[in-house]
Amino acid sequence: MLVICAAICLLPLHPTSAPAQENEYPAMEPPPDYVEQLHERERNACINAGGCDLPVAPGRPVNPDMWAALAMSDTTNRYASSHGQYSKQAAMDLAVSNGRRTGSLDCKVLLWAGNQCLALAGSRDGASGWDVDPDRAQAGLKAMARCRSVGGKYCVVDTAPCAGDDPRWASPLPLPPQPANAVPVDPRAVGTWTILINPGRWYWRVARNGSYEFHSEAGDGVGSHAGTFSARDGHWTLNATNGYSDQGSYTFPDPGSFATTGQHGSGTWHRVGQ
Repeated sequence: MLVICAAICLLPLHPTSAPAQENEYPAMEPPPDYVEQLHERERNACINAGGCDLPVAPGRPVNPDMWAALAMSDTTNRYASSHGQYSKQAAMDLAVSNGRRTGSLDCKVLLWAGNQCLALAGSRDGASGWDVDPDRAQAGLKAMARCRSVGGKYCVVDTAPCAGDDPRWASPLPLPPQPANAVPVDPRAVGTWTILINPGRWYWRVARNGSYEFHSEAGDGVGSHAGTFSARDGHWTLNATNGYSDQGSYTFPDPGSFATTGQHGSGTWHRVGQ
Protein backbone atom coordinates (compact mmCIF):
# COMPACT_ATOMS: atom_id res chain seq x y z
CA MET A 1 0.00 0.00 0.00
CA LEU A 2 1.21 3.49 -0.79
CA VAL A 3 2.03 5.99 1.91
CA ILE A 4 -0.01 9.16 2.15
CA CYS A 5 2.11 12.24 2.70
CA ALA A 6 -0.33 13.82 5.11
CA ALA A 7 -0.67 12.07 8.47
CA ILE A 8 -3.21 9.26 8.48
CA CYS A 9 -4.56 8.01 11.80
CA LEU A 10 -5.38 4.39 12.51
CA LEU A 11 -8.39 4.56 14.74
CA PRO A 12 -10.68 2.34 16.76
CA LEU A 13 -14.42 2.75 16.44
CA HIS A 14 -14.90 3.92 20.01
CA PRO A 15 -14.74 7.45 21.46
CA THR A 16 -12.90 6.16 24.55
CA SER A 17 -9.93 5.00 22.50
CA ALA A 18 -6.30 5.73 23.17
CA PRO A 19 -4.68 8.45 21.02
CA ALA A 20 -4.62 7.40 17.36
CA GLN A 21 -1.28 6.32 15.99
CA GLU A 22 0.19 7.77 12.83
CA ASN A 23 0.08 5.33 9.93
CA GLU A 24 3.65 4.68 8.84
CA TYR A 25 4.59 2.54 5.88
CA PRO A 26 8.04 2.07 4.37
CA ALA A 27 8.75 4.01 1.22
CA MET A 28 8.55 1.96 -1.96
CA GLU A 29 10.56 1.89 -5.13
CA PRO A 30 8.82 3.38 -8.18
CA PRO A 31 6.99 0.77 -10.28
CA PRO A 32 8.85 -0.65 -13.31
CA ASP A 33 6.80 1.33 -15.82
CA TYR A 34 7.25 4.59 -13.93
CA VAL A 35 7.93 6.57 -17.11
CA GLU A 36 4.67 5.36 -18.59
CA GLN A 37 2.86 6.43 -15.45
CA LEU A 38 4.41 9.86 -15.74
CA HIS A 39 2.97 10.07 -19.24
CA GLU A 40 -0.41 9.05 -17.81
CA ARG A 41 -0.06 11.80 -15.25
CA GLU A 42 0.51 14.36 -17.99
CA ARG A 43 -2.45 13.04 -19.97
CA ASN A 44 -4.76 13.24 -16.94
CA ALA A 45 -3.55 16.72 -16.11
CA CYS A 46 -4.25 17.76 -19.69
CA ILE A 47 -7.77 16.35 -19.54
CA ASN A 48 -8.51 17.98 -16.20
CA ALA A 49 -7.25 21.30 -17.45
CA GLY A 50 -9.76 21.10 -20.30
CA GLY A 51 -7.14 20.67 -23.02
CA CYS A 52 -6.24 17.74 -25.27
CA ASP A 53 -8.78 19.03 -27.80
CA LEU A 54 -11.57 17.50 -25.70
CA PRO A 55 -14.93 19.30 -25.85
CA VAL A 56 -16.33 20.71 -22.64
CA ALA A 57 -19.41 18.79 -21.53
CA PRO A 58 -22.67 20.76 -21.84
CA GLY A 59 -23.54 22.55 -18.65
CA ARG A 60 -20.07 22.16 -17.14
CA PRO A 61 -18.84 25.40 -15.55
CA VAL A 62 -16.05 27.12 -17.44
CA ASN A 63 -14.39 27.84 -14.09
CA PRO A 64 -15.22 25.05 -11.61
CA ASP A 65 -15.88 26.47 -8.17
CA MET A 66 -14.31 23.67 -6.08
CA TRP A 67 -11.03 21.83 -6.60
CA ALA A 68 -9.08 18.82 -5.35
CA ALA A 69 -5.51 17.69 -6.04
CA LEU A 70 -3.03 14.87 -5.47
CA ALA A 71 0.73 15.29 -5.05
CA MET A 72 3.57 12.77 -5.07
CA SER A 73 7.20 12.56 -3.97
CA ASP A 74 9.47 10.87 -6.51
CA THR A 75 12.04 9.97 -3.87
CA THR A 76 9.82 8.69 -1.05
CA ASN A 77 6.90 7.56 -3.24
CA ARG A 78 4.54 9.17 -0.74
CA TYR A 79 1.33 10.96 -1.57
CA ALA A 80 -0.67 13.91 -0.28
CA SER A 81 -4.04 15.36 -1.21
CA SER A 82 -6.24 18.42 -0.89
CA HIS A 83 -9.95 19.10 -1.38
CA GLY A 84 -12.58 21.77 -0.88
CA GLN A 85 -10.42 24.52 -2.39
CA TYR A 86 -11.81 27.47 -4.35
CA SER A 87 -9.14 27.51 -7.08
CA LYS A 88 -6.97 25.03 -8.93
CA GLN A 89 -3.83 26.77 -7.72
CA ALA A 90 -4.96 26.65 -4.09
CA ALA A 91 -5.69 22.92 -4.36
CA MET A 92 -2.31 22.20 -5.95
CA ASP A 93 -0.42 24.37 -3.46
CA LEU A 94 -2.12 22.73 -0.48
CA ALA A 95 -1.49 19.18 -1.73
CA VAL A 96 2.20 19.97 -2.21
CA SER A 97 2.38 21.71 1.16
CA ASN A 98 0.77 18.73 2.90
CA GLY A 99 3.41 16.50 1.39
CA ARG A 100 6.38 18.70 2.16
CA ARG A 101 5.15 19.27 5.70
CA THR A 102 5.80 15.59 6.45
CA GLY A 103 9.31 15.59 5.01
CA SER A 104 8.72 14.82 1.32
CA LEU A 105 10.37 18.00 0.11
CA ASP A 106 10.17 17.06 -3.58
CA CYS A 107 6.37 16.47 -3.53
CA LYS A 108 4.93 17.55 -6.90
CA VAL A 109 1.41 17.79 -8.26
CA LEU A 110 0.21 14.48 -9.63
CA LEU A 111 -3.39 15.19 -10.64
CA TRP A 112 -6.08 17.81 -10.09
CA ALA A 113 -9.77 18.19 -10.86
CA GLY A 114 -12.53 20.77 -10.62
CA ASN A 115 -15.95 19.61 -9.34
CA GLN A 116 -14.86 15.96 -9.61
CA CYS A 117 -13.35 13.21 -7.46
CA LEU A 118 -9.79 11.89 -7.57
CA ALA A 119 -8.58 8.52 -6.37
CA LEU A 120 -5.19 6.95 -5.89
CA ALA A 121 -4.70 3.21 -5.44
CA GLY A 122 -1.50 1.47 -4.42
CA SER A 123 -0.20 -2.01 -3.86
CA ARG A 124 2.46 -3.19 -1.43
CA ASP A 125 4.37 -4.63 -4.39
CA GLY A 126 5.02 -1.06 -5.60
CA ALA A 127 2.35 -0.65 -8.30
CA SER A 128 0.07 2.37 -8.28
CA GLY A 129 -2.70 3.99 -10.29
CA TRP A 130 -4.81 7.13 -10.18
CA ASP A 131 -7.84 8.48 -12.00
CA VAL A 132 -10.70 10.97 -11.91
CA ASP A 133 -14.49 10.70 -12.09
CA PRO A 134 -17.53 12.70 -10.97
CA ASP A 135 -18.32 9.85 -8.53
CA ARG A 136 -15.98 8.84 -5.67
CA ALA A 137 -16.72 5.13 -5.98
CA GLN A 138 -16.12 5.15 -9.73
CA ALA A 139 -12.90 7.11 -9.33
CA GLY A 140 -11.75 4.44 -6.87
CA LEU A 141 -12.63 1.59 -9.23
CA LYS A 142 -10.79 3.27 -12.10
CA ALA A 143 -7.70 3.89 -9.94
CA MET A 144 -7.77 0.23 -8.85
CA ALA A 145 -7.98 -0.88 -12.48
CA ARG A 146 -4.97 1.25 -13.39
CA CYS A 147 -3.03 -0.13 -10.43
CA ARG A 148 -3.78 -3.70 -11.51
CA SER A 149 -2.98 -2.93 -15.14
CA VAL A 150 0.64 -2.24 -14.17
CA GLY A 151 1.00 -5.47 -12.23
CA GLY A 152 -0.39 -4.58 -8.80
CA LYS A 153 -1.61 -7.69 -7.00
CA TYR A 154 -2.74 -6.08 -3.75
CA CYS A 155 -4.24 -2.80 -4.96
CA VAL A 156 -6.37 -0.81 -2.52
CA VAL A 157 -7.66 2.77 -2.64
CA ASP A 158 -5.48 4.91 -0.39
CA THR A 159 -7.19 8.26 -0.83
CA ALA A 160 -10.21 9.54 -2.76
CA PRO A 161 -10.80 13.28 -2.30
CA CYS A 162 -13.71 14.95 -4.05
CA ALA A 163 -13.48 18.64 -4.87
CA GLY A 164 -16.59 19.43 -2.85
CA ASP A 165 -15.51 17.62 0.33
CA ASP A 166 -15.37 19.76 3.46
CA PRO A 167 -11.73 20.80 3.93
CA ARG A 168 -12.07 20.71 7.72
CA TRP A 169 -11.65 16.92 7.79
CA ALA A 170 -10.30 14.02 5.75
CA SER A 171 -12.27 12.82 2.73
CA PRO A 172 -14.17 9.52 3.06
CA LEU A 173 -12.97 6.46 1.18
CA PRO A 174 -15.26 4.53 -1.16
CA LEU A 175 -16.54 1.18 0.04
CA PRO A 176 -14.08 -1.56 -1.03
CA PRO A 177 -15.24 -4.23 -3.49
CA GLN A 178 -16.96 -7.28 -2.03
CA PRO A 179 -14.38 -9.36 -0.14
CA ALA A 180 -13.41 -12.66 -1.75
CA ASN A 181 -14.12 -14.50 1.50
CA ALA A 182 -17.05 -12.45 2.71
CA VAL A 183 -18.48 -13.46 6.08
CA PRO A 184 -22.19 -12.95 6.81
CA VAL A 185 -23.09 -9.59 8.29
CA ASP A 186 -25.90 -9.31 10.80
CA PRO A 187 -28.57 -7.48 8.73
CA ARG A 188 -29.31 -5.23 11.70
CA ALA A 189 -25.77 -3.80 11.42
CA VAL A 190 -26.13 -2.83 7.76
CA GLY A 191 -26.48 0.91 7.19
CA THR A 192 -24.83 4.18 8.16
CA TRP A 193 -24.13 4.89 11.83
CA THR A 194 -22.95 7.96 13.67
CA ILE A 195 -21.66 8.80 17.13
CA LEU A 196 -21.15 12.19 18.76
CA ILE A 197 -17.50 13.18 19.18
CA ASN A 198 -16.92 16.70 20.48
CA PRO A 199 -17.10 18.92 18.48
CA GLY A 200 -18.61 16.80 15.70
CA ARG A 201 -19.40 13.24 14.65
CA TRP A 202 -17.84 10.02 13.42
CA TYR A 203 -19.56 8.08 10.63
CA TRP A 204 -19.42 4.33 10.03
CA ARG A 205 -21.02 2.77 6.94
CA VAL A 206 -21.53 -1.02 6.90
CA ALA A 207 -22.48 -2.77 3.66
CA ARG A 208 -24.34 -6.03 3.29
CA ASN A 209 -21.47 -7.47 1.23
CA GLY A 210 -19.02 -7.41 4.15
CA SER A 211 -17.25 -4.11 3.47
CA TYR A 212 -17.23 -0.92 5.54
CA GLU A 213 -16.07 2.71 5.47
CA PHE A 214 -15.28 5.02 8.38
CA HIS A 215 -14.60 8.76 8.45
CA SER A 216 -14.57 11.58 10.97
CA GLU A 217 -16.40 14.89 10.73
CA ALA A 218 -15.21 16.07 14.11
CA GLY A 219 -12.17 18.10 13.11
CA ASP A 220 -10.07 15.83 15.33
CA GLY A 221 -7.51 14.80 12.71
CA VAL A 222 -8.69 11.18 12.72
CA GLY A 223 -8.10 9.59 9.32
CA SER A 224 -10.56 7.74 7.12
CA HIS A 225 -10.27 3.99 6.62
CA ALA A 226 -12.16 1.17 4.94
CA GLY A 227 -11.99 -2.59 4.65
CA THR A 228 -13.87 -5.75 5.58
CA PHE A 229 -16.42 -6.19 8.36
CA SER A 230 -18.31 -9.12 9.82
CA ALA A 231 -20.93 -9.28 12.56
CA ARG A 232 -22.62 -12.44 13.69
CA ASP A 233 -24.00 -13.90 16.91
CA GLY A 234 -22.94 -10.90 18.97
CA HIS A 235 -19.31 -10.78 17.76
CA TRP A 236 -17.89 -8.30 15.23
CA THR A 237 -14.54 -8.16 13.41
CA LEU A 238 -13.02 -5.33 11.38
CA ASN A 239 -9.93 -5.40 9.13
CA ALA A 240 -8.90 -2.17 7.38
CA THR A 241 -6.94 -2.02 4.15
CA ASN A 242 -4.33 0.10 5.97
CA GLY A 243 -3.54 -2.70 8.42
CA TYR A 244 -5.70 -1.67 11.38
CA SER A 245 -7.90 -4.36 12.92
CA ASP A 246 -10.31 -4.62 15.83
CA GLN A 247 -12.95 -6.99 17.16
CA GLY A 248 -15.36 -7.33 20.01
CA SER A 249 -18.96 -7.83 21.03
CA TYR A 250 -22.11 -5.99 20.04
CA THR A 251 -25.77 -5.60 20.92
CA PHE A 252 -28.74 -3.65 19.58
CA PRO A 253 -30.45 -1.86 22.49
CA ASP A 254 -33.11 -0.78 19.98
CA PRO A 255 -33.42 -0.83 16.15
CA GLY A 256 -31.67 2.52 15.87
CA SER A 257 -28.75 1.84 18.24
CA PHE A 258 -25.63 -0.29 17.72
CA ALA A 259 -23.62 -0.77 20.93
CA THR A 260 -20.09 -2.08 20.36
CA THR A 261 -17.23 -3.06 22.64
CA GLY A 262 -13.73 -3.52 21.25
CA GLN A 263 -10.07 -3.40 22.18
CA HIS A 264 -10.21 0.34 22.95
CA GLY A 265 -13.48 0.62 24.81
CA SER A 266 -17.23 0.83 24.26
CA GLY A 267 -19.59 3.14 22.41
CA THR A 268 -23.15 3.32 21.14
CA TRP A 269 -23.71 4.29 17.54
CA HIS A 270 -27.02 5.64 16.23
CA ARG A 271 -28.48 4.93 12.81
CA VAL A 272 -28.41 7.95 10.54
CA GLY A 273 -31.94 9.15 9.87
CA GLN A 274 -33.40 7.84 13.11
